Amino acid sequence: MKIILTVIASVMISLSALAQEEAAAPAETASTEAVAVESSLIKSVAYNAETRVLTVVMVKNDETYEYSDVPELIYKELMEAESKGSYFIKNIKSTYKTVKK
Repeated sequence: MKIILTVIASVMISLSALAQEEAAAPAETASTEAVAVESSLIKSVAYNAETRVLTVVMVKNDETYEYSDVPELIYKELMEAESKGSYFIKNIKSTYKTVKK
């Protein structure tokens, strides 16, 4: 019984240390640099998972727009879309609060 308790205590300490390391490590998807995309409408896209802000730079006039409270799934779907411009118009443009920068 004493051995089992020692093993359990050891595992608990290891799990606690691992949890602290993970909490201290920055999230991998927290922020991305702007990525150039192939599109006649969109020049580049950036996404910050912590703030849930999607930044889109348009081809025309290099206008930059920030879309608030965008789920990461929407960002991923945009980046995987065959037509990023069509996906953007249908799923983002009029759906999320926008600020022109």
